[in-house]
Amino acid sequence: MKKAVSIILAAAVMTVTAAGFAQATSKTVCAEDDTSATISAGYDYMMAIKTDGSLWGWGANYDGQLGDGTTKQRLTPVKIMDNAASVTANKYLNCTMVIKTDSSLWGWGYNNDGRLGDGTTTYRRSPVKIMDDITAVSKFGFSTMATKADSSLWGWGYNDDGMLGDGTTDNRLSPVKIMNDVEVFVKGGGGGAMAIKTDGSLWGWGDNYFGQLGDGTTDNRLSPVKIMDGVATVSISYYYDIIAIKTDGSLWAWGNNDFGQLGDGTTTDRLSPVKIMDGVKAVMEAGFSTMAKKTDGSLWAWGNNDFGQLGDGTTTNRLSPVKIMDDVASVSADEMKAMAIKTDGSLWAWGSNSAGLGDGTAGNQYSPVKIMDDVATISTDGYFTTMAIKTDGSLWAWGKNTYGLLGDGTVADQNSPVKIMDDVAYVSMDSRYTTFAIKTDGSLWGWGFNNNGKLGNGTTTDSLIPVKIMDDVMLPDRSNQVSTVSSQTSIAGNQDNQTVIKLQIGSDQADVNGKSVALDAPPVIFNGRTMLPARFIAEELDYNVGWDAVTRTVLIVTGGNTTGLRIKLQIGSGTSEVNGTDIALDAPAFILNGRTMLPARFIAEELGCTVGWDPGTQTVTITRQLNQN
Repeated sequence: MKKAVSIILAAAVMTVTAAGFAQATSKTVCAEDDTSATISAGYDYMMAIKTDGSLWGWGANYDGQLGDGTTKQRLTPVKIMDNAASVTANKYLNCTMVIKTDSSLWGWGYNNDGRLGDGTTTYRRSPVKIMDDITAVSKFGFSTMATKADSSLWGWGYNDDGMLGDGTTDNRLSPVKIMNDVEVFVKGGGGGAMAIKTDGSLWGWGDNYFGQLGDGTTDNRLSPVKIMDGVATVSISYYYDIIAIKTDGSLWAWGNNDFGQLGDGTTTDRLSPVKIMDGVKAVMEAGFSTMAKKTDGSLWAWGNNDFGQLGDGTTTNRLSPVKIMDDVASVSADEMKAMAIKTDGSLWAWGSNSAGLGDGTAGNQYSPVKIMDDVATISTDGYFTTMAIKTDGSLWAWGKNTYGLLGDGTVADQNSPVKIMDDVAYVSMDSRYTTFAIKTDGSLWGWGFNNNGKLGNGTTTDSLIPVKIMDDVMLPDRSNQVSTVSSQTSIAGNQDNQTVIKLQIGSDQADVNGKSVALDAPPVIFNGRTMLPARFIAEELDYNVGWDAVTRTVLIVTGGNTTGLRIKLQIGSGTSEVNGTDIALDAPAFILNGRTMLPARFIAEELGCTVGWDPGTQTVTITRQLNQN
């Protein structure tokens, strides 16, 4: 089995589900550099992978970034290659990277400073192979970083301030090995980078002007230096402050502290990690402010508060954490505002209302105000516009409407949510006023700014309403890394005579035999059916789970062999195959904003469980006696 390695960055454009934000888990992956991305927006161009694995591109093509062998602008999708598993289009440098289903890495387009890693600085108009056995790839300024299946980290391209970590400041035209045993690679602004190794140790290198590496100095580091042990996750802001959660739930911070964003009670820059608080599950940095969610679901905030973005009822900067609200599932925040989805699915917002918080007013809100109910996920452009997918699959939008970014048929800003379309599984906005959505049937739609034909509808005319681009687009699935079908043995288990799993609709916490366990995605009710995260349920019940990125098929098998139970479900299909027999589903499997969701009753009962439902608390209880394999 190829080991999954995560690559993370601090992004302005963000998508947040009710499952949470940068959590204390090495499985966190940022949407912008998600290595399971099947659609990716570049600067006025777009790439998409279809369900048959074919890669398509359209829009601007100045530097050959589409990969079709030309520099000709394309107003409709053109096929680039087959067997693509994930794609990353660079928003600024007009180059594209693809991981194929055989884990080989390919690149094309802009190639100054050796950005592609093909040993040259020649721009490439067609795909060129870079290396094999890749699990993740990340654009890093003018550089590229990639992790291999053996957990080694590699880098190439621009190397100012030692940002590659190879011991030099020399640009690299081909991949060079940086370090081994990497679990998570994290990049930030200003040429600094960090990696968490498989033993939980945190390492940093590159720019260190504010002491953001945390090694006790302000000296740039050309090679990785060890910072601390026992780290679960780390976040690097564009303003040179670093926040880390250790495996014991303690929160630590260092680096720039101009507005008290470290939360240590001062505005003094810190050159080494200082402890801020305990019991932290997730953290998010937003400009010069910080948000943290504790294990009890409470939300805390500190730092800059000019617009009331902390949500504490004031505009006073806070140098230490202050409690904002309870029962929080996830948070999306930028430099001026914040939004939170609570465990009951309600969406709340506060801060600057210049863009429209969605509360129907134009005034800033210094405390959380309720926007709407039944929200499954939100996506923002980082500042002024918000999209929300509700649990029934309907898409809603509000805020700035430049070039028709909202898709409501106008260019008028909206200060309350307006419904855009139904049956939406995934939505994403780029930084160039364009929105893309994938519906549950796999069709891709776009609207807004259409310079260079980015909408792919045969024109360069902006569209104020959604226009269909193509069918059979592969939905992003961030719960599985790129690979062909491979099994992953669960490490869960207990010594009692049964496993009892309780999951509440909208909650990112499950109860497994009395122990709270974090979910990758919360249960939702979709079109009247309760849908559960597939991998979590199966592995908690000690089954193995595989994922075929080409056929979009989930495989669940008994205890690592194929002689017992074998379930195959294809995304979007109304039937499943159980030990070779087709079984009708009461709802097809689908991917909701990057997570594979299966019908609760089907998966539980086929795995030999009983299912209970409490309508009062909207709680599903799955009970399975052990030794039923």
